[in-house]
Amino acid sequence: MMSTRIARREMLRCLGAAGLGALWPWGEARADEEKAPNKLLGVRRGGDHPPATLSGGKVIQPQRELAVLRTTQVLVVGGGPAGVAAAIAARRAGADVTLAERYGHFGGLWTGGLVLLVMAMHGRDKAQVTRGIGEEMLQRLEKLDMGVINRKPGVLPTVDAEALKFVMAEMVREAGVNVYLHSWCADAVKEGNAVRGAVFESKSGRQAI
Repeated sequence: MMSTRIARREMLRCLGAAGLGALWPWGEARADEEKAPNKLLGVRRGGDHPPATLSGGKVIQPQRELAVLRTTQVLVVGGGPAGVAAAIAARRAGADVTLAERYGHFGGLWTGGLVLLVMAMHGRDKAQVTRGIGEEMLQRLEKLDMGVINRKPGVLPTVDAEALKFVMAEMVREAGVNVYLHSWCADAVKEGNAVRGAVFESKSGRQAI
């Protein structure tokens, strides 16, 4: 049987050559697989569902019921500029709104990707043509020191990413939107041909809204 001991230098070499998978003692794994083809790949973490199994070289996840994290009238997946504006607008219209975002902040590439220019605000004659919730965000940024610069007709304003994260979070909170951060959308929930919700992955596991 192959030894599972490995020197630090050898470990670093393996990591650099082929990633973490190269560390697995393949001969031992193959022998174990032949003895137990349904070898468990995971462990339960407080749930009552069976873990995935390895069978015939394929990973099989048994069917199981998902916990429903929340029911809502409007579910917005993604807290970028469009998602935040949609969630706020729907809440102001009186709907119960839930916003799920995969990162720990709002803004998407506008904030997290440092794409700081605000585009498509003015027409060819330099007249402002885009307003609404986006305009509200810029007006709030103007009240913060260096929250936005170059705010004048015909010029693309530049925002401060951290200030914008704050403003968006403040507006979402004031509107009364239900928020779930660090939640990755993994699948749709369908009833017939209609989409009724979404499945999310987070530190709490897989749940549905």
